[in-house]
Amino acid sequence: MKDFTQFSAEDFAAHPDFIAWVQKPDGENHHFWTSWVASHPESRETIGQARRLVSTIHFRQYPVGDAAYQRVWHQIQKNKDKPVAQHKKVIPLRYRYGIAASLLILLSFF
Repeated sequence: MKDFTQFSAEDFAAHPDFIAWVQKPDGENHHFWTSWVASHPESRETIGQARRLVSTIHFRQYPVGDAAYQRVWHQIQKNKDKPVAQHKKVIPLRYRYGIAASLLILLSFF
């Protein structure tokens, strides 16, 4: 069993079993978490914060059709062996001015 005593509210809110308890409590997970909270009263506030975090985060589910899935998969397969584009290193304008000024100063000595 995992030691939850050092968990922060964010740790609880990211734990899949805790999320399942908050979003879809069933007999087993409800019993575990209510028993755990009862035996660790010092964590009640943290558990409350974590429950609020999980309750306020809602991800929208978008159904993906088979045709869209196949189209994306085909693009991945088609491009997987292509080399990654190399980007040219761009020297920022302020460095260019600095280099030009340094050259002018050096040339003024000759």
